[in-house]
Amino acid sequence: MPMKSMTKEAYEDTYFLRDIADFDKLLPHQRFILRLIRKRIATDGSLKVLDIGCGSGTLLYFLKKRLGCDVYGIDIDETAIIKGMENLGIKNLYAYSIKGFIEQNPSMKFDAIIFTELLEHLDDPADFINDIKGILNPNGHIIISVPNRERTVNSEMRTDRPPHHLTKWNKYSLEKFLNSNGFNISYIAIPSFSISSSLSNILFSRYLHTGILTKASKDIHNIGKLRVIAKIGHMRNVVFEGILNPLVAILQGLGCKGSRIVAIAKPDIK
Repeated sequence: MPMKSMTKEAYEDTYFLRDIADFDKLLPHQRFILRLIRKRIATDGSLKVLDIGCGSGTLLYFLKKRLGCDVYGIDIDETAIIKGMENLGIKNLYAYSIKGFIEQNPSMKFDAIIFTELLEHLDDPADFINDIKGILNPNGHIIISVPNRERTVNSEMRTDRPPHHLTKWNKYSLEKFLNSNGFNISYIAIPSFSISSSLSNILFSRYLHTGILTKASKDIHNIGKLRVIAKIGHMRNVVFEGILNPLVAILQGLGCKGSRIVAIAKPDIK
């Protein structure tokens, strides 16, 4: 107490490396969300999408490139927004809070609103979700991912606590929260990718102590070096997660729960 989110400056410091070195690589949950939208939300290339907490807009870049979506993003991290516009060429990125964005664009509506790894950072999730309803088309979708508090493999011991994460979620609490705030869930799952990505993170960062990007960050002015090392780290994780897939199936059979919950919901129209 008090229940208070991190400051804008703290977020900029926390995600600095991602914004300058790893801005064009999809994280595991983003790759899953991209596939999920393609599979479960029909789009003819005209889907209007808003990503809240978009960082530098990586997911939006691939939604536009691969699915032809009309993309918009907001984030309180101004550095991330600038880098996304410069490096990925996304025009509609805004350094706003959700309330600031609505004030500036009161008549704008979206077919899909994405907020991944965001809900757990908020000091008032109910107020946030009610703001969302005001800018979502009646038949629109929200797409969410949050850390699973019941995960078997815990790769986030240092960050999964205040002031970084203020709330913890499982499937029941997320369903209850969405239903009580006027949304009907069409999909909710704990995907298998979130087991393999956690195992990869623990192996390389905690036990083997590689931390290649963190070590390289000491030379923050050598952006080219950071970009190369970030690419190597990304490729390593993708390959290793693929190798782990057979093991993940066995772990799931034994009751192992992944580190992420992903959900799709629509407004409850009465």
